Amino acid sequence: MSNTLVNLRGMTDPLADNLIQTYIQNNGINKINELFETITTNNEISEIKDDALRDFFEKSSVEILSDNVDHDLIDQGQKFFEKHGPILSLMLLCKSLPATYSCGNGAEVVYRTGRFMESKRKGLEPFINRLMETAQFVINVMSQDGMDPEGSGLVTAKKVRLMHASIRYYLKHSNHVTWDTEALGEPINQEDMLGTLLSFSVFPVQGLEQLGITVSDEEKKAYYYTWKLVGLVMGVEPSIIPETFDEGAVTGQKILEEQRKPTEGGKILTKSCVDFLKAATPGTHYDDFPEAFMHFLLGDEICETVGIETHTSFTSKVFIRTLSKVLQIFDQGKDESALLCEIAETFNVFLLQHMLDFYYKEKEVEFNIPPSLKKNWIAPKAKKEYENIFSTKTIFNYRITLQKLI
Repeated sequence: MSNTLVNLRGMTDPLADNLIQTYIQNNGINKINELFETITTNNEISEIKDDALRDFFEKSSVEILSDNVDHDLIDQGQKFFEKHGPILSLMLLCKSLPATYSCGNGAEVVYRTGRFMESKRKGLEPFINRLMETAQFVINVMSQDGMDPEGSGLVTAKKVRLMHASIRYYLKHSNHVTWDTEALGEPINQEDMLGTLLSFSVFPVQGLEQLGITVSDEEKKAYYYTWKLVGLVMGVEPSIIPETFDEGAVTGQKILEEQRKPTEGGKILTKSCVDFLKAATPGTHYDDFPEAFMHFLLGDEICETVGIETHTSFTSKVFIRTLSKVLQIFDQGKDESALLCEIAETFNVFLLQHMLDFYYKEKEVEFNIPPSLKKNWIAPKAKKEYENIFSTKTIFNYRITLQKLI
């Protein structure tokens, strides 16, 4: 491993860490759950009662969002997401997350904090909860005006930054968790943060290209530039963020190679991705498709590391080719086949519908998709179904007909 990356594993985020340390020293470690609740549920900065926390949200990105920021490039990056968002989201689930879980030391942070495991809900529900949080974060950042000074994306990025600092404090001070800094590095260190940033900005775009979708250099530049700003807001050290998309791709691959190792946590987290996709696929005949698709996107080494089985059946190969074709038709608006176009019109809401059906049930739906994205993501023939799913306070009666019992 390079000395540079070794050094990064000992670096965290002093600004956020000091704020959280002061907060807990003043209020007690038992208040950490209350802090999480404050960070994750209050949408308006004015609702946050703690002066230091409110000051952080109001002032922490002033220098980052200066006059030097290229707002036109941000707008282009958000338009790219507006165009490709559903497929980029699928790439996050099938490519980005399993890739990050192959970085064993970083995966241990997620696993040991129990974000997926501590909920009283059973089965996949804790995983879907986290998946929904991640999806909302990406949508907030990449929506029109999301990176404006008071935009939802900017606020969400700051919340995630404080959540990371809270997790670091918890892992190093809790009596319930043992963290070996010498072996694992600091929890959520600068290398982990950089790797995660690249997994959100570079890996999904590479996944689009693997499916045969053309992405221009200008689109890559704009999308990557927008995520670079997100990284700065979230506390990634500016000097370590690669300047260009291509440099980011090289650095991301380097981190994967140097941090790749099999861990129990990484395998369990990846299994959650696989199990969710299996649950979302009607019937049982295509149960090997999720792993086959991930294998197609990730390759042998990563799949072996995270415990993804190899499936080479004829059915899986045909399914992957068909899915690639469907996604290309939806993405490019081609009228090549009435059947495939019909599938493409509804595919972009299918997985999100399943997440909402499975998780929220009788609860009020809080997931928000801005109008600018609804307009372009939802095909005309799917609009009526979409309104039923997303506009009602409870979607218990709108479950997918062929959804499996988990």
